[in-house]
Parts: sequence; C-alpha cells; structure tokens
Amino acid sequence: MDIAARQEIREQMKDLNDQALLRLITLEKDEFLPEALAIAAEEAESRNLKVLTAKEYYVQFPDELESSGFCQRCLNQSFEQETPLGFSLFGIGTRLIPSKDECDICRSRVEDLWWCFGSPVRRMARYRVSADDSTHYRRIREGQE
Repeated sequence: MDIAARQEIREQMKDLNDQALLRLITLEKDEFLPEALAIAAEEAESRNLKVLTAKEYYVQFPDELESSGFCQRCLNQSFEQETPLGFSLFGIGTRLIPSKDECDICRSRVEDLWWCFGSPVRRMARYRVSADDSTHYRRIREGQE
C-alpha cells in the first residue's frame, strides 16, 4: 500500500465516530486489509478507545443487536428467508426441530428443517432463529454450519 493510500485511509478513519470505528475493528475486520485494520487500531488508540470483543461491543451498543435480533457473526453465516413452514400428515412431511446450537452473543438458536417419515429421515436446511422473535428466521449458508 502506497503512502497516499495510507493517508486516505487515515483520513477516513478519523472521520468515523467511535461506534463506527469500534464496529469496523470488532465486527467487520474480515472485510478489510490488515494495513487498514492497523490504521483503524492506531486511531482507536489515539482516542483512548478499548478494542472490544463482539460480546462487549453488543453490550456497549445494544441498539445494533436489537435492530435485527442477530449479531454480526450470525448475520454473516446466514441470509434472509421467509419463515419455513413445517407440514406433516400422519408423521410424514417436514418439521422444524430445535438443535442445541445457541449463539453466546445474541442467543439466537438453530433449528433444522427435517423430512420426516414417522421420525426424522433427512435434514433439508438449517435456520437461525432470533431469541427475541421466534418468527424471525435466517437460513444458514451451506458450509457455514
């Protein structure tokens, strides 16, 4: 990265408010080059901001979590989809079955959509369900399980 690019990034980091800067360092770090993150960390240090864990970030800025019900990690591993409908007749059909997987940050949980023939036969999809609103589902991307 050349000097002009570094200077431009420094100026952009200075323009961010504290919350946006901490969000970048804490939640969005995978989206930036290491050099840009280092500049962001320098800016946070110059403002005497403590770098937070994701859990600490959502405690300090709860409004971000409340807007969707999901933390950034859960949002990244899933996508918006209509609520899946489970339907079965005499035990044959689809059914949502809760798993024990719960996020330690936003407390959302995973439910699996199963094809059932009396008992579960084949998992068809996985969904993350908001802890605050059991009707808010996000489908988990393949390979993100």
